[in-house]
Amino acid sequence: MRDVDVVFIGYPIWYSEAPLFIPDYLSKLDLAGKIVIPFSTSGASNIEGSLPKIRAAAGASVVCPYSCGKKSKDDYENWVRNVKDAIK
Repeated sequence: MRDVDVVFIGYPIWYSEAPLFIPDYLSKLDLAGKIVIPFSTSGASNIEGSLPKIRAAAGASVVCPYSCGKKSKDDYENWVRNVKDAIK
């Protein structure tokens, strides 16, 4: 991980949360000074409920979260523009 500046982490949303192994895995990585960009899939929930644990576990800058679900979907084109701006 020392050779990367940006880490994308994708996961499903289970009852408004990321699966427990996701924050556990992130907490084992040295992500200090990195940018973490989370994206998720879901049936009914969005990514917002999972972000506090993701931020705490990553210990890094968590930006530009993206949700894609059955009930709602973030604007993909806008997300891509935001990601490009965040990693410049």
